[in-house]
Formats: sequence, structure tokens, C-alpha cells
Amino acid sequence: MADYPNAVGSPVREACVDPPKKILVVDDDDDTRAILRLFLERHSFEVDEAENTHQALAKIESWEPDLVTTDLSRPDDTGLELLFFIMARRPSLPVVFVTTKIACREICRAAGAAAFIAKPFDPERCVEVVREALSRSHSE
Repeated sequence: MADYPNAVGSPVREACVDPPKKILVVDDDDDTRAILRLFLERHSFEVDEAENTHQALAKIESWEPDLVTTDLSRPDDTGLELLFFIMARRPSLPVVFVTTKIACREICRAAGAAAFIAKPFDPERCVEVVREALSRSHSE
């Protein structure tokens, strides 16, 4: 922490500000990724994107996100495959599923998902679920 002068020259201790939480959005649909990015960034999250498990795993290694959102079904792989890779390598990294496959909610949770958001989703509710999942992961 550094001291700096205020408007009248008195030293002021610089406040400790937590860096924004990093969210990796994984979805094969460009529009879904764009909507999630827009709303998460509006709420001061740092966001990166991946469209498949291979890209996601590379970004998890290099960028070290605080949370991952993923859809369940993709042309070349599934969100469950991504979850299994994450659970094996970084089990404390919360994964939130964002999908139309509502019937798979319990399967996702049983596999280790932190939360589940059904598409179509309310973007504000999505931000709330992400915050809750981050809060739970840091309190454990």
C-alpha cells in the first residue's frame, strides 16, 4: 500500500481494492457468450470466452479464472466432460451450467457443479447466481 497526498497535501493511505473476479464463459453459441460477457462485465467481472472444452482448458491453465460458466451440450464435447476435467485438476474452481437441458440439473449437481441456470435466462439472475457461487467457493 502506498501513501499519496490528498487535495490539501495530507498523506492518504491507498485503499486496498480487490481485483475483479475472473469468469470464463464456455459456450458454442456466439450470442450466448456475448450476452453473458456483456452482463458480467457490467457488474465488474473480468470475462474471457471459450467455445469448447479444449479452448476452456487452455484458458483455465493460462488465465486462472475464479469461476467457469458452461453449457451442457456442444457439437464436439459436453459441459460434463469439462466439469470432470476441472474437478480432476482444480476441484475448488466453481462451475455453473447455463443450459436448456433442465432435466440434467441433478446430474450436473451430483457431478460437482456449483449451480445451474436454465436457458432462456434472466441476465440479472445469472449474475446473482455467479456471485452466490463465488461467495460459496471462497467461504469453503
